This record gives sequence, structure tokens and C-alpha cells, in this order.
Amino acid sequence: MTVKSVADDTKARTDTGQHVLKLQRIALVCRHPRQQRKGAEGFGIEFSHRGSTLDGGLDVHADAFIEGVQVPEK
Repeated sequence: MTVKSVADDTKARTDTGQHVLKLQRIALVCRHPRQQRKGAEGFGIEFSHRGSTLDGGLDVHADAFIEGVQVPEK
């Protein structure tokens, strides 16, 4: 399952003080192949961007990052 979200980080601390920044997240969440019931074990991987503006290319960067993750069979 892919989850996308955008939120306001209202207490982001930067070199120039505290600011409100956009936080974009794209996550892939997978259940264990033999444990498909709700609440079962699994894993997740997330790619994010935080800044004053949204990253229009975040999907491309996140897809490349997630594609590169190798999950061992055991």
C-alpha cells in the first residue's frame, strides 16, 4: 500500500529560526506475505521532503529510492 501525505511542520527549526515548512511523505507499507490480517507484521519505507515549497518531483525521487530497496527473502 502506498501512502502519500502533506502536512505543515509548524515548529520547524532552521538556521534562521523557527518557521512553518511543508512536509511531504511518500511511504510504501507491506504486510508479511504469510501474515495478511490487519495488524500483522510487515515493513515500511518512506521518502520525504521538507521545505518552504512542495517538491513537484517528489514522486520520481521516491519511486527511484523505493525501487532500490532490496528485501531479503529470509
